[in-house]
Amino acid sequence: MLIDYFRQYLQEHNVDPEWAALMILLIKAEDENNVNKIEKYYAKLQKYPDNYFFEIIRAGLDCRFYGNLFKARDRFFKALDLLPESPYCYYELGYIYHLLWVPDKSRSYYEKGLINADKSHSPEELKARCLYNIAFFVITVDNEYKEARKLLKQALKHMPAYPQARQALKLIKKLENKSDSFFSKKTRSLLEKESGTQKRPVLEAHWLPTEEVSHRVLQAMIEFFYNSPQEKIKRKAPYELLLTDGNFSDIKNFFDKLPEPNLYNFYQKNAPLKSRELDYTSVYKKSGGLLNLFNPRVNSKMDKQFQELMAQNNNEEEAMKQWKETPSELWSSLPPQLVWAGGGPQEQKLFKAFLDNLNLNFNGQEFFSEGNALLKSMSYLRQWQVTPNHICNGQTPLETIIKERNEIYKHKSNLLKGQDSCFAL
Repeated sequence: MLIDYFRQYLQEHNVDPEWAALMILLIKAEDENNVNKIEKYYAKLQKYPDNYFFEIIRAGLDCRFYGNLFKARDRFFKALDLLPESPYCYYELGYIYHLLWVPDKSRSYYEKGLINADKSHSPEELKARCLYNIAFFVITVDNEYKEARKLLKQALKHMPAYPQARQALKLIKKLENKSDSFFSKKTRSLLEKESGTQKRPVLEAHWLPTEEVSHRVLQAMIEFFYNSPQEKIKRKAPYELLLTDGNFSDIKNFFDKLPEPNLYNFYQKNAPLKSRELDYTSVYKKSGGLLNLFNPRVNSKMDKQFQELMAQNNNEEEAMKQWKETPSELWSSLPPQLVWAGGGPQEQKLFKAFLDNLNLNFNGQEFFSEGNALLKSMSYLRQWQVTPNHICNGQTPLETIIKERNEIYKHKSNLLKGQDSCFAL
């Protein structure tokens, strides 16, 4: 497939010897995993017509070295335009949407990769990996263990030396027997400790893949605090002081009564509550909580869903309503209204438990880049969030987080009745 593409590319474009030399150097740099040289030769090749091979190399760099999933996604889409039905692009898009937690899209691209696998240079391996990843969603989203077992057995026929597929078959047996975890006894005991009643500091020293993630942790913890009932204000949550009458000075008065000096200034710096809190744009400043701990930061310019709804709908109010209620791939399939609402005490408990597990499993490991550490952490989260555990009374963290955020959103939006906010009911 790739040879045919290059043959056609050379027929259609009058490239010079420099192009050929740069191509050779780019391929060599990729083989050596030399990021600086890949960047250098890719930049020099930009003066030539768009090329599928350039784009997949650059997309792979954005994904696995830098961990920038949105940039990688867009480059793989561009590569797919240049070489339609590329099984490699389909597989990589399935992987990216899995990490971004958009299950329907992820599964769809893995299925397309499976259908077109014979066009790849290693069709049997690609078929096996697509089947394995489809089985993951059949287990965790559909709870169809019989179908998942069938898919995994097919994967092993294509690639017998596939330990993850064999491990998944064992997992199905555990799930059918109501076993609650992918994790070791050591990890489960840590979870049990976390679910106890002992008091723990809000933030502890944990291994985290990047500095940006550490900022996200801090911001999420502050959001949890704002949404958690406090004894000093008669078991009300701090956000109730704000949304009841929009008086921001009440928030400061509350902080002034706490023993920690300058806590209000600290919180306002890291997760500010301002008048724009009631505006739809405030959602882009939120952490997104546990489900979005490792996701790239987003902004309004990236929200194509919002832009399309506003362009298609003459009624701005109706477009806004659709937007805030529709699951978004910017936030791990959370709708904007639940991102805006924030998490509460239950999500905070899960957040701490997950950080403990992350630390237990990754602290001390070596990674070839921050992006690599980020993707491995993200993959671990996606597995953890769909594994039932006793902290959630047998539900999955994903189910528990969505349920609590819905409750918080309903309460907040009721408080906003009569105020000028798209988040009012």
